[in-house]
Amino acid sequence: MKKHTKGKLAVPKLLQIKMVAHPDIAANMEIIATALGLTSSTEVIKVALHHMVQREMQREAAGKTSSLSSQMIAGRN
Repeated sequence: MKKHTKGKLAVPKLLQIKMVAHPDIAANMEIIATALGLTSSTEVIKVALHHMVQREMQREAAGKTSSLSSQMIAGRN
């Protein structure tokens, strides 16, 4: 049975570790969840990742993409 956390979204441990490395993701997740009324951590993760990919694509178009970002974008094509 899944552990229900009252008032907070349950976030998988691996994602928690990645969020420490990328604090902008953690900050954006709460904003996105509140703005869109999302209640599922899966929904929040999908929206946050979509937002991150869109931002990286904008950086790539501006010529400011890091090699890691380029690899992530290339991997999804």
